[in-house]
Order: sequence, then structure tokens, then C-alpha cells
Amino acid sequence: VCLAGLSPHDALSLRELEVCRWAAEGKQVSDIAQILGITPRTVTFHLNNVVSKLGASSKSQAISWALKQGMVRLNVEMALVANVDEKQ
Repeated sequence: VCLAGLSPHDALSLRELEVCRWAAEGKQVSDIAQILGITPRTVTFHLNNVVSKLGASSKSQAISWALKQGMVRLNVEMALVANVDEKQ
């Protein structure tokens, strides 16, 4: 990933990181838009910026790389609760 000498974390805006985190949680564009109070088009704009800035070839690759680099983190506690609820 080439970021012209910038650290990846510094290359992304706070909103781009926020959108990336929700996408990493498995949220759809429409869900992210509702959560953040923005339009789906704006969510897509931010996700495209993340892909471009990280030099990724896809949204999935960008999100995977951001997770591996610790740029975004999953809400593990909520995921565990949801998993338990689904099994009951």
C-alpha cells in the first residue's frame, strides 16, 4: 500500500475511519448512512476515498487492511452478544 509517505491512519479523515469501522462491522451503506445521519451517497463517497487512499483494489481489501493495521477495530463485545442472541 503506497500512501506517499503518510501513515495510513493520518491519511484517512475521522469520518472515513468511522465509515470504514461500520463497514468492517458488516453494515450496509444504507445502515451506515442512517447511523451517521448522512446520505448513502456520502457513505459511498467516503468508502471510495478509503479505497483510493489506501491503494486498495476493493472495499473489502481496504477494510481488511485497515483491520490488520489496527486503524479500525471491531466491537467484539457486541458481536459476541449478537452471536449468543442468534443461538437462543
